Amino acid sequence: MDMSDYYSNGLSMVLAGKNSISDNYTNYIMNNKIKGGNHAFFLWSDSGSSYGKVVIKNNKMYAKSKSVAIFAKRYCKPSILGNKTYKW
Repeated sequence: MDMSDYYSNGLSMVLAGKNSISDNYTNYIMNNKIKGGNHAFFLWSDSGSSYGKVVIKNNKMYAKSKSVAIFAKRYCKPSILGNKTYKW
């Protein structure tokens, strides 16, 4: 993955390095309108760290393709509910 991919997103949550404190928290992304390039929402974490719980709910997300509007990879298991995705 090219570093420029991070900057073409509407909203990016990237957790790098070793971090365990985030396991104790819940991150909520709710009721937003998110417009991005490659991805509307980009969630990523390195192997040494992980998000506790991520709830992505009731958002309107715009990206180049509906299939990649929400990108959540590696060491994170988000709860994705009730989002609408649109191609721009």
